[in-house]
Amino acid sequence: MKANLPLLVALALCAGALPAEAAQRWPYGDAATSAFGRGDVAGALTALKAEFAKCEASRPDADQCLDLLLALTNIAVQAGVAAEGEPYARRALALAEKTLPAGHPGIAASLNNLASNLDALGRSPEAEPIYRKALAMRERALPAGHLDIATSLNNLAGNLDRQGCYTEAEPLYRKALAIRAQALPAAHADIAASYNNIAFNLNNQGRYAEAEQLYRKALAIHEQVLPAGHAAIATNLSNLAAALDNQGRFADGEPIHRRAMAMVERGLSAGHPRLADSYTNLAFNLNGQARYREAETWFRRALATLEAALPTGHPAVGQAYNNLASNLDDQNRPAEAEPLYRRALAIREAALPAGHPEIAASYANVAYNMSMQGKYSEAEPFLRKALAMREAVLPPGHPEIAAGYNNLAYNLSVQGKLVEAEPLYRKAVALNERTLPAAHPRIATSYNNLAANLAAQGHGADAEALYRRALAIRSGYVRSHPDRIGGYWALATHLQRQGAGTPEVRALYGAAARGAQERIGGFAGFDAAAQEELRAYRPIFIGQVRAAWDLGGAPD
Repeated sequence: MKANLPLLVALALCAGALPAEAAQRWPYGDAATSAFGRGDVAGALTALKAEFAKCEASRPDADQCLDLLLALTNIAVQAGVAAEGEPYARRALALAEKTLPAGHPGIAASLNNLASNLDALGRSPEAEPIYRKALAMRERALPAGHLDIATSLNNLAGNLDRQGCYTEAEPLYRKALAIRAQALPAAHADIAASYNNIAFNLNNQGRYAEAEQLYRKALAIHEQVLPAGHAAIATNLSNLAAALDNQGRFADGEPIHRRAMAMVERGLSAGHPRLADSYTNLAFNLNGQARYREAETWFRRALATLEAALPTGHPAVGQAYNNLASNLDDQNRPAEAEPLYRRALAIREAALPAGHPEIAASYANVAYNMSMQGKYSEAEPFLRKALAMREAVLPPGHPEIAAGYNNLAYNLSVQGKLVEAEPLYRKAVALNERTLPAAHPRIATSYNNLAANLAAQGHGADAEALYRRALAIRSGYVRSHPDRIGGYWALATHLQRQGAGTPEVRALYGAAARGAQERIGGFAGFDAAAQEELRAYRPIFIGQVRAAWDLGGAPD
Protein backbone atom coordinates (compact mmCIF):
# COMPACT_ATOMS: atom_id res chain seq x y z
CA MET A 1 0.00 0.00 0.00
CA LYS A 2 2.72 2.50 0.91
CA ALA A 3 5.46 3.72 -1.38
CA ASN A 4 8.33 3.79 1.09
CA LEU A 5 11.68 2.40 0.05
CA PRO A 6 15.11 2.41 1.69
CA LEU A 7 17.50 4.94 0.31
CA LEU A 8 19.75 2.46 -1.41
CA VAL A 9 21.65 3.18 -4.61
CA ALA A 10 23.18 0.75 -7.08
CA LEU A 11 26.80 1.66 -7.61
CA ALA A 12 27.95 3.32 -10.82
CA LEU A 13 24.54 4.25 -12.15
CA CYS A 14 25.08 7.93 -11.49
CA ALA A 15 28.06 10.12 -10.77
CA GLY A 16 28.60 10.42 -7.03
CA ALA A 17 31.30 13.07 -7.28
CA LEU A 18 32.42 15.96 -9.41
CA PRO A 19 33.44 14.56 -12.82
CA ALA A 20 37.10 14.55 -13.77
CA GLU A 21 38.21 17.74 -15.48
CA ALA A 22 39.58 17.58 -19.02
CA ALA A 23 42.88 19.23 -19.75
CA GLN A 24 42.75 22.89 -20.86
CA ARG A 25 39.24 23.37 -19.46
CA TRP A 26 38.25 25.75 -16.70
CA PRO A 27 38.81 24.18 -13.25
CA TYR A 28 36.04 23.74 -10.71
CA GLY A 29 37.86 25.81 -8.14
CA ASP A 30 38.90 25.08 -4.58
CA ALA A 31 35.67 26.42 -3.08
CA ALA A 32 33.45 24.00 -5.02
CA THR A 33 35.73 21.02 -4.47
CA SER A 34 36.00 21.73 -0.73
CA ALA A 35 32.26 22.25 -0.28
CA PHE A 36 31.45 19.03 -2.10
CA GLY A 37 33.97 17.10 -0.05
CA ARG A 38 32.27 18.06 3.21
CA GLY A 39 28.79 17.29 1.90
CA ASP A 40 27.69 20.88 1.31
CA VAL A 41 26.17 20.38 -2.13
CA ALA A 42 24.34 23.72 -2.02
CA GLY A 43 27.65 25.47 -1.35
CA ALA A 44 29.31 23.50 -4.13
CA LEU A 45 26.57 24.57 -6.54
CA THR A 46 26.98 28.23 -5.60
CA ALA A 47 30.76 28.03 -6.04
CA LEU A 48 30.44 26.30 -9.41
CA LYS A 49 28.07 29.02 -10.60
CA ALA A 50 30.68 31.62 -9.66
CA GLU A 51 33.40 29.75 -11.55
CA PHE A 52 31.11 29.41 -14.57
CA ALA A 53 30.47 33.16 -14.55
CA LYS A 54 34.24 33.75 -14.58
CA CYS A 55 34.68 31.28 -17.42
CA GLU A 56 32.01 32.97 -19.53
CA ALA A 57 33.47 36.40 -18.78
CA SER A 58 36.79 35.22 -20.22
CA ARG A 59 35.08 34.90 -23.63
CA PRO A 60 36.22 31.34 -24.33
CA ASP A 61 36.86 30.47 -27.96
CA ALA A 62 36.22 26.70 -27.61
CA ASP A 63 34.82 24.31 -25.00
CA GLN A 64 36.71 25.61 -21.95
CA CYS A 65 33.46 25.89 -19.93
CA LEU A 66 32.12 22.44 -20.83
CA ASP A 67 33.26 20.64 -17.67
CA LEU A 68 31.65 23.35 -15.53
CA LEU A 69 28.34 22.93 -17.36
CA LEU A 70 28.45 19.16 -16.87
CA ALA A 71 29.29 19.57 -13.18
CA LEU A 72 26.53 22.16 -12.66
CA THR A 73 24.01 19.69 -14.05
CA ASN A 74 25.22 16.93 -11.77
CA ILE A 75 25.42 19.00 -8.58
CA ALA A 76 22.04 20.67 -9.19
CA VAL A 77 20.46 17.21 -9.00
CA GLN A 78 22.29 16.39 -5.77
CA ALA A 79 21.30 19.76 -4.31
CA GLY A 80 17.63 18.97 -4.93
CA VAL A 81 17.16 21.52 -7.71
CA ALA A 82 17.32 19.26 -10.75
CA ALA A 83 15.19 21.70 -12.74
CA GLU A 84 18.04 24.24 -12.49
CA GLY A 85 20.34 21.63 -13.99
CA GLU A 86 18.43 21.05 -17.20
CA PRO A 87 19.40 24.37 -18.89
CA TYR A 88 23.04 23.69 -18.01
CA ALA A 89 22.76 20.19 -19.50
CA ARG A 90 21.26 21.53 -22.72
CA ARG A 91 23.94 24.24 -22.97
CA ALA A 92 26.63 21.59 -22.42
CA LEU A 93 25.21 19.49 -25.24
CA ALA A 94 24.96 22.47 -27.57
CA LEU A 95 28.55 23.46 -26.77
CA ALA A 96 29.82 19.91 -27.33
CA GLU A 97 27.99 19.65 -30.66
CA LYS A 98 29.37 23.05 -31.73
CA THR A 99 33.00 22.45 -30.79
CA LEU A 100 33.49 18.72 -31.35
CA PRO A 101 33.34 16.71 -34.59
CA ALA A 102 30.04 14.97 -35.37
CA GLY A 103 29.82 11.63 -33.58
CA HIS A 104 32.62 12.49 -31.13
CA PRO A 105 32.43 10.50 -27.85
CA GLY A 106 32.47 13.81 -25.98
CA ILE A 107 29.04 14.55 -27.45
CA ALA A 108 27.85 11.19 -26.11
CA ALA A 109 29.01 12.26 -22.64
CA SER A 110 26.87 15.40 -22.89
CA LEU A 111 23.91 13.36 -24.11
CA ASN A 112 24.27 11.09 -21.09
CA ASN A 113 24.46 14.14 -18.84
CA LEU A 114 21.19 15.53 -20.20
CA ALA A 115 19.45 12.14 -19.98
CA SER A 116 20.57 11.72 -16.36
CA ASN A 117 19.07 15.11 -15.52
CA LEU A 118 15.76 14.17 -17.16
CA ASP A 119 15.74 10.92 -15.15
CA ALA A 120 16.11 12.96 -11.97
CA LEU A 121 13.17 15.12 -13.05
CA GLY A 122 11.00 12.00 -13.41
CA ARG A 123 11.03 12.22 -17.20
CA SER A 124 12.56 8.79 -17.79
CA PRO A 125 10.62 8.01 -21.01
CA GLU A 126 11.99 11.27 -22.47
CA ALA A 127 15.51 10.35 -21.32
CA GLU A 128 15.51 6.86 -22.85
CA PRO A 129 16.03 7.82 -26.54
CA ILE A 130 18.83 10.19 -25.49
CA TYR A 131 20.63 7.36 -23.67
CA ARG A 132 20.13 5.18 -26.76
CA LYS A 133 21.57 7.90 -29.01
CA ALA A 134 24.63 8.21 -26.74
CA LEU A 135 25.13 4.43 -26.77
CA ALA A 136 24.85 4.24 -30.56
CA MET A 137 27.32 7.12 -30.92
CA ARG A 138 29.88 5.40 -28.69
CA GLU A 139 29.41 2.05 -30.43
CA ARG A 140 30.16 3.73 -33.81
CA ALA A 141 33.07 5.85 -32.62
CA LEU A 142 34.85 3.49 -30.23
CA PRO A 143 36.35 0.01 -30.65
CA ALA A 144 34.16 -2.91 -29.60
CA GLY A 145 34.64 -3.61 -25.93
CA HIS A 146 35.55 -0.04 -24.99
CA LEU A 147 34.75 0.73 -21.37
CA ASP A 148 32.72 3.83 -22.27
CA ILE A 149 30.32 1.54 -24.13
CA ALA A 150 29.85 -0.41 -20.89
CA THR A 151 29.07 2.87 -19.12
CA SER A 152 26.42 3.72 -21.71
CA LEU A 153 24.89 0.26 -21.39
CA ASN A 154 24.68 0.73 -17.63
CA ASN A 155 23.09 4.16 -18.03
CA LEU A 156 20.43 2.87 -20.41
CA ALA A 157 19.75 -0.14 -18.17
CA GLY A 158 19.33 2.15 -15.16
CA ASN A 159 16.81 4.22 -17.10
CA LEU A 160 14.85 1.09 -18.03
CA ASP A 161 14.89 0.01 -14.38
CA ARG A 162 13.33 3.34 -13.42
CA GLN A 163 10.61 2.73 -16.00
CA GLY A 164 9.89 -0.70 -14.54
CA CYS A 165 11.32 -2.52 -17.58
CA TYR A 166 13.41 -4.82 -15.42
CA THR A 167 13.73 -7.79 -17.76
CA GLU A 168 14.74 -5.51 -20.64
CA ALA A 169 17.39 -3.87 -18.45
CA GLU A 170 18.99 -7.08 -17.18
CA PRO A 171 20.75 -8.17 -20.43
CA LEU A 172 22.19 -4.66 -20.84
CA TYR A 173 23.71 -4.80 -17.36
CA ARG A 174 25.11 -8.24 -18.16
CA LYS A 175 26.57 -7.03 -21.47
CA ALA A 176 28.28 -4.17 -19.60
CA LEU A 177 29.70 -6.69 -17.14
CA ALA A 178 31.01 -8.84 -19.99
CA ILE A 179 32.84 -5.84 -21.49
CA ARG A 180 34.39 -4.94 -18.16
CA ALA A 181 35.35 -8.54 -17.39
CA GLN A 182 37.15 -8.72 -20.76
CA ALA A 183 38.98 -5.41 -20.37
CA LEU A 184 39.78 -5.23 -16.67
CA PRO A 185 41.49 -7.36 -14.02
CA ALA A 186 39.16 -9.82 -12.31
CA ALA A 187 39.22 -7.90 -9.04
CA HIS A 188 38.65 -4.42 -10.50
CA ALA A 189 36.24 -2.09 -8.67
CA ASP A 190 34.26 -1.46 -11.88
CA ILE A 191 33.50 -5.18 -12.13
CA ALA A 192 32.21 -5.04 -8.57
CA ALA A 193 30.06 -2.08 -9.61
CA SER A 194 28.57 -4.18 -12.42
CA TYR A 195 27.76 -6.98 -9.99
CA ASN A 196 26.02 -4.39 -7.83
CA ASN A 197 24.02 -3.08 -10.77
CA ILE A 198 22.83 -6.54 -11.82
CA ALA A 199 21.97 -7.35 -8.21
CA PHE A 200 19.96 -4.13 -7.92
CA ASN A 201 18.02 -5.15 -11.03
CA LEU A 202 17.42 -8.68 -9.70
CA ASN A 203 16.12 -7.15 -6.47
CA ASN A 204 13.59 -5.21 -8.53
CA GLN A 205 12.55 -8.49 -10.14
CA GLY A 206 12.04 -10.10 -6.72
CA ARG A 207 15.00 -12.46 -7.27
CA TYR A 208 16.45 -11.66 -3.88
CA ALA A 209 18.58 -14.78 -3.33
CA GLU A 210 20.32 -14.28 -6.70
CA ALA A 211 20.85 -10.61 -5.85
CA GLU A 212 22.40 -11.56 -2.52
CA GLN A 213 25.05 -13.73 -4.19
CA LEU A 214 26.08 -10.95 -6.57
CA TYR A 215 26.22 -8.40 -3.76
CA ARG A 216 28.54 -10.79 -1.90
CA LYS A 217 30.79 -11.10 -4.98
CA ALA A 218 30.91 -7.31 -5.30
CA LEU A 219 31.71 -6.93 -1.62
CA ALA A 220 34.57 -9.45 -1.83
CA ILE A 221 36.14 -7.48 -4.69
CA HIS A 222 35.71 -4.12 -2.99
CA GLU A 223 37.24 -5.39 0.23
CA GLN A 224 40.17 -6.74 -1.78
CA VAL A 225 40.96 -3.65 -3.88
CA LEU A 226 39.76 -0.66 -1.86
CA PRO A 227 41.11 0.80 1.37
CA ALA A 228 39.36 -0.35 4.55
CA GLY A 229 36.41 1.91 5.26
CA HIS A 230 35.98 3.09 1.66
CA ALA A 231 32.54 4.53 0.90
CA ALA A 232 31.94 1.92 -1.83
CA ILE A 233 32.38 -0.88 0.72
CA ALA A 234 29.82 0.76 3.01
CA THR A 235 27.35 1.09 0.12
CA ASN A 236 27.94 -2.53 -0.82
CA LEU A 237 27.27 -3.64 2.75
CA SER A 238 24.02 -1.65 2.78
CA ASN A 239 22.92 -3.22 -0.49
CA LEU A 240 23.70 -6.73 0.78
CA ALA A 241 21.81 -6.07 4.01
CA ALA A 242 18.80 -4.85 2.02
CA ALA A 243 18.82 -8.06 -0.04
CA LEU A 244 18.68 -10.01 3.22
CA ASP A 245 15.87 -7.77 4.48
CA ASN A 246 13.90 -8.44 1.31
CA GLN A 247 14.14 -12.16 2.05
CA GLY A 248 12.77 -11.59 5.56
CA ARG A 249 16.21 -12.24 7.09
CA PHE A 250 16.16 -9.07 9.14
CA ALA A 251 18.24 -10.49 12.00
CA ASP A 252 20.99 -11.38 9.49
CA GLY A 253 20.76 -7.95 7.88
CA GLU A 254 20.89 -5.85 11.05
CA PRO A 255 24.60 -6.32 11.96
CA ILE A 256 25.55 -5.62 8.35
CA HIS A 257 23.54 -2.38 8.38
CA ARG A 258 25.27 -1.41 11.62
CA ARG A 259 28.69 -2.21 10.18
CA ALA A 260 27.96 -0.05 7.14
CA MET A 261 26.74 2.79 9.34
CA ALA A 262 29.84 2.68 11.54
CA MET A 263 32.02 2.78 8.43
CA VAL A 264 30.18 5.81 7.04
CA GLU A 265 30.34 7.61 10.39
CA ARG A 266 34.11 7.10 10.53
CA GLY A 267 34.63 8.30 6.97
CA LEU A 268 32.45 11.42 6.96
CA SER A 269 32.25 14.56 9.02
CA ALA A 270 29.47 14.87 11.59
CA GLY A 271 26.23 15.99 9.97
CA HIS A 272 27.14 14.88 6.43
CA PRO A 273 23.92 14.18 4.50
CA ARG A 274 25.09 10.71 3.45
CA LEU A 275 24.91 9.64 7.10
CA ALA A 276 21.14 9.89 6.81
CA ASP A 277 21.13 7.05 4.27
CA SER A 278 22.72 4.69 6.80
CA TYR A 279 20.33 5.77 9.56
CA THR A 280 17.37 5.20 7.25
CA ASN A 281 18.54 1.77 6.10
CA LEU A 282 18.95 0.58 9.68
CA ALA A 283 15.55 2.04 10.58
CA PHE A 284 13.82 0.07 7.81
CA ASN A 285 15.54 -3.09 9.01
CA LEU A 286 14.31 -2.51 12.58
CA ASN A 287 10.84 -1.78 11.23
CA GLY A 288 10.92 -5.17 9.52
CA GLN A 289 11.59 -6.72 12.92
CA ALA A 290 8.60 -4.83 14.39
CA ARG A 291 11.01 -2.82 16.58
CA TYR A 292 9.13 0.32 15.65
CA ARG A 293 10.18 2.52 18.56
CA GLU A 294 13.86 1.86 17.90
CA ALA A 295 13.31 2.49 14.21
CA GLU A 296 11.54 5.78 14.96
CA THR A 297 14.67 7.08 16.70
CA TRP A 298 16.75 6.43 13.61
CA PHE A 299 14.16 7.86 11.21
CA ARG A 300 14.09 11.04 13.30
CA ARG A 301 17.89 11.19 13.34
CA ALA A 302 17.97 10.87 9.56
CA LEU A 303 15.40 13.65 9.20
CA ALA A 304 17.32 15.96 11.55
CA THR A 305 20.57 15.31 9.67
CA LEU A 306 19.03 16.13 6.30
CA GLU A 307 17.22 19.21 7.55
CA ALA A 308 20.51 20.57 8.93
CA ALA A 309 22.61 19.69 5.88
CA LEU A 310 20.37 20.34 2.88
CA PRO A 311 18.51 23.36 1.55
CA THR A 312 14.96 23.89 2.73
CA GLY A 313 12.59 21.97 0.52
CA HIS A 314 15.12 19.41 -0.77
CA PRO A 315 13.32 16.27 -2.02
CA ALA A 316 15.46 14.10 0.28
CA VAL A 317 13.96 15.95 3.26
CA GLY A 318 10.51 15.18 1.88
CA GLN A 319 11.45 11.49 1.66
CA ALA A 320 12.65 11.58 5.27
CA TYR A 321 9.29 13.00 6.40
CA ASN A 322 7.61 10.24 4.44
CA ASN A 323 9.74 7.53 6.06
CA LEU A 324 9.05 8.77 9.57
CA ALA A 325 5.33 9.03 8.83
CA SER A 326 5.31 5.43 7.61
CA ASN A 327 6.92 4.32 10.86
CA LEU A 328 4.28 6.17 12.89
CA ASP A 329 1.57 4.46 10.83
CA ASP A 330 3.17 1.12 11.69
CA GLN A 331 2.88 2.07 15.36
CA ASN A 332 -0.82 2.85 14.85
CA ARG A 333 -0.21 6.58 15.31
CA PRO A 334 -1.79 7.81 12.05
CA ALA A 335 -2.91 11.18 13.42
CA GLU A 336 0.74 12.04 14.15
CA ALA A 337 1.81 10.71 10.75
CA GLU A 338 -0.68 12.67 8.64
CA PRO A 339 0.97 16.13 8.89
CA LEU A 340 4.34 14.55 8.03
CA TYR A 341 2.93 12.92 4.90
CA ARG A 342 1.38 16.25 3.94
CA ARG A 343 4.71 18.08 4.46
CA ALA A 344 6.41 15.49 2.23
CA LEU A 345 3.74 16.09 -0.40
CA ALA A 346 4.16 19.88 -0.18
CA ILE A 347 7.95 19.61 -0.55
CA ARG A 348 7.66 17.35 -3.56
CA GLU A 349 5.07 19.52 -5.27
CA ALA A 350 7.31 22.57 -4.79
CA ALA A 351 10.60 20.89 -5.78
CA LEU A 352 9.59 18.49 -8.56
CA PRO A 353 7.89 18.90 -11.92
CA ALA A 354 4.13 18.49 -11.99
CA GLY A 355 3.20 14.83 -12.37
CA HIS A 356 6.52 13.48 -11.05
CA PRO A 357 6.14 9.86 -9.83
CA GLU A 358 7.26 10.85 -6.34
CA ILE A 359 4.38 13.32 -6.12
CA ALA A 360 2.01 10.51 -7.07
CA ALA A 361 3.58 8.37 -4.34
CA SER A 362 2.94 11.12 -1.81
CA TYR A 363 -0.73 11.34 -2.79
CA ALA A 364 -0.99 7.57 -2.32
CA ASN A 365 0.71 7.79 1.07
CA VAL A 366 -1.61 10.54 2.32
CA ALA A 367 -4.55 8.44 1.17
CA TYR A 368 -3.23 5.34 2.95
CA ASN A 369 -2.88 7.35 6.14
CA MET A 370 -6.42 8.72 5.86
CA SER A 371 -7.68 5.18 5.33
CA MET A 372 -5.98 4.14 8.57
CA GLN A 373 -8.01 6.85 10.27
CA GLY A 374 -11.22 5.55 8.68
CA LYS A 375 -11.46 8.49 6.26
CA TYR A 376 -12.03 6.26 3.25
CA SER A 377 -14.18 8.61 1.19
CA GLU A 378 -11.65 11.45 1.72
CA ALA A 379 -8.81 9.15 0.67
CA GLU A 380 -10.44 8.06 -2.59
CA PRO A 381 -9.81 11.27 -4.63
CA PHE A 382 -6.15 11.24 -3.54
CA LEU A 383 -5.82 7.69 -4.84
CA ARG A 384 -7.51 8.56 -8.11
CA LYS A 385 -5.17 11.51 -8.58
CA ALA A 386 -2.12 9.35 -7.82
CA LEU A 387 -3.26 6.74 -10.35
CA ALA A 388 -3.97 9.37 -13.02
CA MET A 389 -0.47 10.83 -12.53
CA ARG A 390 1.18 7.46 -12.85
CA GLU A 391 -0.77 6.57 -15.97
CA ALA A 392 0.20 9.93 -17.51
CA VAL A 393 3.97 9.84 -16.87
CA LEU A 394 4.96 6.18 -16.58
CA PRO A 395 5.19 3.72 -19.45
CA PRO A 396 2.27 1.29 -19.84
CA GLY A 397 2.86 -1.75 -17.68
CA HIS A 398 4.96 -0.02 -15.01
CA PRO A 399 4.57 -1.80 -11.64
CA GLU A 400 3.60 1.48 -9.94
CA ILE A 401 0.53 1.70 -12.17
CA ALA A 402 -0.47 -1.76 -10.95
CA ALA A 403 0.10 -0.52 -7.39
CA GLY A 404 -2.22 2.42 -8.15
CA TYR A 405 -4.97 0.04 -9.29
CA ASN A 406 -4.48 -2.06 -6.18
CA ASN A 407 -4.57 0.92 -3.79
CA LEU A 408 -7.74 2.35 -5.31
CA ALA A 409 -9.39 -1.09 -5.35
CA TYR A 410 -8.61 -1.60 -1.67
CA ASN A 411 -10.12 1.77 -0.84
CA LEU A 412 -13.30 0.95 -2.75
CA SER A 413 -13.47 -2.47 -1.08
CA VAL A 414 -13.40 -1.08 2.45
CA GLN A 415 -16.15 1.36 1.41
CA GLY A 416 -18.23 -1.69 0.48
CA LYS A 417 -17.89 -1.06 -3.28
CA LEU A 418 -16.73 -4.61 -3.94
CA VAL A 419 -18.07 -4.91 -7.48
CA GLU A 420 -16.42 -1.62 -8.50
CA ALA A 421 -13.13 -2.72 -6.92
CA GLU A 422 -12.93 -6.13 -8.61
CA PRO A 423 -11.94 -5.00 -12.15
CA LEU A 424 -9.21 -2.79 -10.69
CA TYR A 425 -7.78 -5.72 -8.76
CA ARG A 426 -7.92 -7.77 -11.97
CA LYS A 427 -6.09 -5.04 -13.89
CA ALA A 428 -3.37 -5.04 -11.24
CA VAL A 429 -3.03 -8.84 -11.51
CA ALA A 430 -2.90 -8.77 -15.31
CA LEU A 431 -0.37 -5.96 -15.43
CA ASN A 432 1.92 -7.60 -12.85
CA GLU A 433 1.72 -10.97 -14.59
CA ARG A 434 2.61 -9.35 -17.91
CA THR A 435 5.59 -7.33 -16.70
CA LEU A 436 7.13 -9.14 -13.71
CA PRO A 437 8.82 -12.53 -13.25
CA ALA A 438 6.38 -15.33 -12.41
CA ALA A 439 7.38 -15.59 -8.74
CA HIS A 440 7.61 -11.86 -8.00
CA PRO A 441 6.24 -10.87 -4.56
CA ARG A 442 3.97 -8.24 -6.12
CA ILE A 443 2.19 -10.94 -8.11
CA ALA A 444 1.51 -12.89 -4.91
CA THR A 445 0.14 -9.74 -3.29
CA SER A 446 -2.10 -9.13 -6.31
CA TYR A 447 -3.50 -12.66 -6.10
CA ASN A 448 -4.14 -12.28 -2.38
CA ASN A 449 -5.93 -8.96 -2.80
CA LEU A 450 -8.19 -10.18 -5.59
CA ALA A 451 -8.92 -13.33 -3.59
CA ALA A 452 -10.05 -11.29 -0.58
CA ASN A 453 -12.35 -9.26 -2.82
CA LEU A 454 -13.89 -12.35 -4.40
CA ALA A 455 -14.31 -14.02 -1.03
CA ALA A 456 -16.17 -10.98 0.28
CA GLN A 457 -18.50 -11.22 -2.73
CA GLY A 458 -19.18 -14.89 -1.98
CA HIS A 459 -17.10 -16.35 -4.80
CA GLY A 460 -15.37 -18.83 -2.52
CA ALA A 461 -13.99 -21.26 -5.09
CA ASP A 462 -12.40 -18.53 -7.23
CA ALA A 463 -10.94 -16.92 -4.12
CA GLU A 464 -9.47 -20.21 -2.92
CA ALA A 465 -7.65 -20.75 -6.21
CA LEU A 466 -6.04 -17.33 -5.97
CA TYR A 467 -5.06 -17.78 -2.31
CA ARG A 468 -3.33 -21.02 -3.34
CA ARG A 469 -1.48 -19.33 -6.18
CA ALA A 470 -0.29 -16.60 -3.81
CA LEU A 471 0.87 -19.18 -1.26
CA ALA A 472 2.72 -21.14 -3.95
CA ILE A 473 4.92 -18.06 -4.43
CA ARG A 474 5.21 -17.11 -0.78
CA SER A 475 6.02 -20.61 0.45
CA GLY A 476 9.45 -20.10 -1.12
CA TYR A 477 10.31 -17.38 1.41
CA VAL A 478 12.03 -18.09 4.72
CA ARG A 479 9.60 -19.53 7.26
CA SER A 480 9.55 -16.40 9.44
CA HIS A 481 8.86 -14.02 6.54
CA PRO A 482 5.66 -12.04 7.27
CA ASP A 483 4.30 -12.70 3.77
CA ARG A 484 4.80 -16.46 4.09
CA ILE A 485 3.07 -16.44 7.48
CA GLY A 486 0.29 -14.33 5.99
CA GLY A 487 -0.10 -16.69 3.01
CA TYR A 488 -0.75 -19.72 5.21
CA TRP A 489 -2.99 -17.67 7.47
CA ALA A 490 -5.11 -16.24 4.63
CA LEU A 491 -5.78 -19.62 3.01
CA ALA A 492 -6.52 -21.30 6.34
CA THR A 493 -8.94 -18.56 7.36
CA HIS A 494 -10.69 -18.68 3.99
CA LEU A 495 -11.14 -22.45 4.10
CA GLN A 496 -12.37 -22.26 7.67
CA ARG A 497 -14.94 -19.64 6.75
CA GLN A 498 -16.10 -21.90 3.93
CA GLY A 499 -16.90 -24.49 6.59
CA ALA A 500 -13.96 -26.74 5.85
CA GLY A 501 -12.85 -28.64 8.95
CA THR A 502 -10.06 -30.53 7.30
CA PRO A 503 -6.56 -31.66 8.22
CA GLU A 504 -5.31 -29.16 5.62
CA VAL A 505 -6.78 -26.23 7.56
CA ARG A 506 -5.09 -27.46 10.70
CA ALA A 507 -1.80 -27.91 8.84
CA LEU A 508 -1.98 -24.41 7.35
CA TYR A 509 -2.58 -22.82 10.73
CA GLY A 510 0.25 -24.94 12.11
CA ALA A 511 2.65 -23.67 9.44
CA ALA A 512 1.59 -20.07 10.09
CA ALA A 513 2.00 -20.56 13.85
CA ARG A 514 5.49 -22.03 13.47
CA GLY A 515 6.54 -19.10 11.30
CA ALA A 516 5.11 -16.61 13.80
CA GLN A 517 6.87 -18.36 16.70
CA GLU A 518 10.16 -18.31 14.81
CA ARG A 519 9.71 -14.63 14.01
CA ILE A 520 8.85 -13.69 17.59
CA GLY A 521 11.71 -15.88 18.84
CA GLY A 522 14.09 -13.67 16.88
CA PHE A 523 13.48 -10.75 19.22
CA ALA A 524 16.05 -9.95 21.88
CA GLY A 525 13.89 -10.80 24.85
CA PHE A 526 10.14 -10.63 25.19
CA ASP A 527 10.08 -6.85 24.94
CA ALA A 528 7.24 -4.52 23.94
CA ALA A 529 7.88 -5.09 20.22
CA ALA A 530 7.74 -8.87 20.63
CA GLN A 531 4.55 -8.59 22.66
CA GLU A 532 2.96 -6.40 19.98
CA GLU A 533 3.95 -8.90 17.31
CA LEU A 534 2.42 -11.72 19.37
CA ARG A 535 -0.84 -9.77 19.67
CA ALA A 536 -0.88 -9.28 15.89
CA TYR A 537 -0.54 -13.04 15.32
CA ARG A 538 -2.95 -14.05 18.08
CA PRO A 539 -5.74 -14.94 15.59
CA ILE A 540 -3.46 -17.59 14.07
CA PHE A 541 -3.21 -19.46 17.36
CA ILE A 542 -6.94 -19.10 17.97
CA GLY A 543 -7.62 -20.44 14.47
CA GLN A 544 -5.26 -23.33 15.11
CA VAL A 545 -7.21 -24.32 18.25
CA ARG A 546 -10.51 -24.05 16.43
CA ALA A 547 -9.23 -26.17 13.55
CA ALA A 548 -8.22 -28.86 16.01
CA TRP A 549 -11.65 -28.76 17.65
CA ASP A 550 -13.32 -28.97 14.24
CA LEU A 551 -11.44 -32.21 13.68
CA GLY A 552 -12.22 -33.44 17.17
CA GLY A 553 -8.58 -33.53 18.22
CA ALA A 554 -6.11 -31.56 20.27
CA PRO A 555 -4.09 -28.65 18.83
CA ASP A 556 -0.50 -29.23 17.75
